[in-house]
Amino acid sequence: MFTLLYVFILKVMDCSLGTLKTVFLVKDRFFISSLLYSLSAALFIFVADAMANAPSEQKLLIAAVIFLANVIGGYVPPKMIEKMSTDRLFV
Repeated sequence: MFTLLYVFILKVMDCSLGTLKTVFLVKDRFFISSLLYSLSAALFIFVADAMANAPSEQKLLIAAVIFLANVIGGYVPPKMIEKMSTDRLFV
């Protein structure tokens, strides 16, 4: 159970950082974007290690956890940025 929670938290962070990397890249913040990409890649190493060392009966469950973490990590950061954004166009 600890492995699943560990993988979930790491993968949400990995995917969130990857999503934020893209947002900052589009906004021409190249240095921040490259830092986020590097952190995301480092986190993925730990996720891949946890997947590789997990017992075979947990592989399918870990895949489902990673799927859910990717959905959350891809959805939440843009919504948070949208809520905090000040550059909106009002007509």
